[in-house]
Amino acid sequence: MQSADPIDPAEFLFDQDGHLPANARQTILVVDDQPTNVHALHQIFSGDHEVLVATNGQDGLNLARSRHPDLILLDIVMPDLDGKEVCRQLKAAADTADIPVIFITGNTDTADEVAALALAAVDFIRKPFEPLVVRARVQVHLELRQKNQQLLASRSALALAATAFSHTSEGIIILDTNGLVIAINKAFEAVSGRASAQTIGRAFKDWELAPGSRYGSNVIWEQMQDTGFWNGEILCLNQNGSTSAQLLNINQVLDEAGRRTHFVVNMTNITRLKGLQKELESMANFDALTGLPNRVLLADRMRQAITQHSRRGKALAVCYLDLDGFKAVNDNYGHNYGDELLIALSNRLRKALRDGDTLARIGGDEFVAIASDISSDKDRERVLARLLRAASDPIQVKDAELQVSASIGVAIYPKDADTQETLMHLADQAMYVAKQLGKNRSQMYSGIMDGSAENLEARQQELQKAVVNNELVLHYLPRVSMRTGNVNGYEALLRWTHPRLGSLLPSDFLTDHQNSPLMIQLTDWVIGESLQQLERWRETELDHPISINLSGFDLFETDLAQRLALQLKAHPSVAPSSLQLEIQEPVLMQQVDQAASVLKSCAALGVGFAIDNFGTGYATAAYLRKLPCSAIKIDRSFASNLINDSNSQSVVRGVLGLAKAYGCKVIADGVESFPVSEVLRRMGCDSIQGHYIAPAMRAGSIANWLPDWSAKVRLEASQRA
Repeated sequence: MQSADPIDPAEFLFDQDGHLPANARQTILVVDDQPTNVHALHQIFSGDHEVLVATNGQDGLNLARSRHPDLILLDIVMPDLDGKEVCRQLKAAADTADIPVIFITGNTDTADEVAALALAAVDFIRKPFEPLVVRARVQVHLELRQKNQQLLASRSALALAATAFSHTSEGIIILDTNGLVIAINKAFEAVSGRASAQTIGRAFKDWELAPGSRYGSNVIWEQMQDTGFWNGEILCLNQNGSTSAQLLNINQVLDEAGRRTHFVVNMTNITRLKGLQKELESMANFDALTGLPNRVLLADRMRQAITQHSRRGKALAVCYLDLDGFKAVNDNYGHNYGDELLIALSNRLRKALRDGDTLARIGGDEFVAIASDISSDKDRERVLARLLRAASDPIQVKDAELQVSASIGVAIYPKDADTQETLMHLADQAMYVAKQLGKNRSQMYSGIMDGSAENLEARQQELQKAVVNNELVLHYLPRVSMRTGNVNGYEALLRWTHPRLGSLLPSDFLTDHQNSPLMIQLTDWVIGESLQQLERWRETELDHPISINLSGFDLFETDLAQRLALQLKAHPSVAPSSLQLEIQEPVLMQQVDQAASVLKSCAALGVGFAIDNFGTGYATAAYLRKLPCSAIKIDRSFASNLINDSNSQSVVRGVLGLAKAYGCKVIADGVESFPVSEVLRRMGCDSIQGHYIAPAMRAGSIANWLPDWSAKVRLEASQRA
């Protein structure tokens, strides 16, 4: 079909107040046993039409017989008399047979649609429905009924209407009782491209329709013979190859004795209306700026995906993305730049997903991705890494290079939830955790995130009891020198051995408490436990510095230096230089001057300081001058993409050069393989940590791991040689 020009719905259907003209008001009968559906349909049509309501099939049948509405919206499943039986009885009676019936149902079984159309229903709408689309589709059939009634009213004067027959804009075909064409008008000649001589005498059932027509002419003819009428939509094929959408309204003509004498086929060109319907459906389902699915279509796609994955036993990841730094783009450059950035980012994010995945825009800078057929954690991590990279790479918009990033929350079907509403809610919760943990990262949902604000105090009390009951434990992540391969430090990582939920990461249980005084108790516990461990290691080959992670609350809301001094005084055998503080770069950048003051006080005690998650687009050389930094940790996202990503390589080289200029050591986090470690070694990185070295482990496991690591270092050294 040739595409139609864009149509303004208000110009075509409605007046300036959004209503149909007063003289176009018609009667619609709504038959549905669900009050919410009745109310919704009444709201849609009551401004323009008289709306009759029946809440069961028998009442609907009685109202149809007594009031003869212009159109019936009929639910299929009702307890006493279902919609199919109501339709059968209506079509069997001469005085109600011509009332158009549109079935509305929540059932997704296509068999219902086939059965409904076989009963001569004119359309079939599934719940939940979009009001604009339902309104447009109903209006098409109401207009068709008006035209049909006008045609029927003038049927007895057909012989006197030869002029109108010849000059009407609607195509008309007259058939004899055998289905042979005995007359056509000029409008039909124009639509079909065939003159009278090519058409008259031919059988209607042999009429060739365009590919895509729901019904063939032979099927239409069979129903005409059985019932004496037919109405529905076809695609008409012109002899020159063009197509047009037409509504056929076919009625038998009876003589005074009730005998069939011929058929009148009335064709109404609805190509323009189809364009309107397509435009309205696009407005209802797609984001106007990016062209991505919106919330409405996302809900439908997610519902389908859950159904399919349930049948196949596959996992499904719902990823909630919120852009970091997008407000600054709008504030600094204006909304035109922001819109262009969103369009470019949408294209990138879409390409980062796989075939069969869905990306939707659900708000200003919020997106949701549905990643299908997730069979392993690695599958999920690969998708998330691509999304994070697509969001964080710079984008040229006009004369400006713009850069944002994304915080992503992830919920898994069916592990976390089995309904779309709950999955969205949990992914949203996890996204906020990712924001609080420093942004530009993904965060899996954990059951410990559940709970409303009123349960916060209970969760805090549970965590406080965990300290008293010795449920907290430190795991140690080894760090090794790139020059010698030997261990040169450990990062202390907090774990909670929860009595019900098992081993929990800090992101699972600290999110709600980042700005709570509870952080003081937890941080002091970590510092004290780390100093005790250093005391135990002091005379062993395990004696290396331990770094601990601090929160923004520790840095800005407490007297951190005084607390450290008291802890160091309680462990006099431990050199202060054996303890190193790690602060995430985004946290530092919140209040650089205050952070510098606090950290200089800590450095005066002899402890070291490292910037964690460096390279995510926040810190500058000017800030580094202010901070007493002894080490920089490159964000793990760069190591994961180092082999094949030139941008990651450029960032790492830049960080190494900056660190050298300021006399800082560089530690690469998240190193997962030997090839990545080799690239970092050749680039001049000082130390690395990650699963290529070892996962975080309890202190008691390190002594058993060290010999294996030493053997591995010797083997790799011999291979390089």
